Amino acid sequence: MPVGISVNWYDASINGNLLASNTTTYNAPTEGAYFAEAIDTITDCISLLRTEISVVIINPDAPISNGDIGLNCDTNEAELFVTVPIGIIVNWYDADVNGNLLQTNSLSFLATETGTFYAEAIDESTGCVSLIRTPVSVLDELQSGDCIIPQGISPGISTGLNDVFNLSSFNVSKLEIYNRNGTLVYLKKNYTNDWFGQSKDGKELPVGVYFYTMEYQNGKNRSSWVYLNR
Repeated sequence: MPVGISVNWYDASINGNLLASNTTTYNAPTEGAYFAEAIDTITDCISLLRTEISVVIINPDAPISNGDIGLNCDTNEAELFVTVPIGIIVNWYDADVNGNLLQTNSLSFLATETGTFYAEAIDESTGCVSLIRTPVSVLDELQSGDCIIPQGISPGISTGLNDVFNLSSFNVSKLEIYNRNGTLVYLKKNYTNDWFGQSKDGKELPVGVYFYTMEYQNGKNRSSWVYLNR
């Protein structure tokens, strides 16, 4: 601006509310049109027109997922990745809306359990945030290595195939198996692949769904079901 000229900012081209005075810049809080008016500080003469400046908020696109992944048996970790353009950073959350911030300014997130995690894009220059978060999952069925927990066993049907409840990759410190009535039918500490459908006193259990709870890998717990067939 020329020497001796100041600027006032308004929310309308005529009249309106004075937003800021005696400044050539104005930090707009929202999208919309703002109007700058010039004033001669010597004569107090005002420009006949106000200059309109429009503010448009451009939200960055959500990150692009590199795909779901499985938990690595050896490390008990899964590294999730997304991609974004230059100038965009990524934050990770445990929910698609609100939730807990898990990792800041990183294209990757190291998960230690199965589930879905959410990547949010932020424009470094404007601070604008993507309207949605990109979900990336750690899936049981994609576990890498020999660490998928069997959902069923069939002892005696095909000898040597699916005969036992094999948990040898999980370092199980204790396994408990319950029938549909919630009765504990089998218990084993330091379990590997010892259950082939027998009760805790060695008797053959009937065909059906059983529920298990296992303690493994230094304090982790998991509860699910397994189908026993004969």
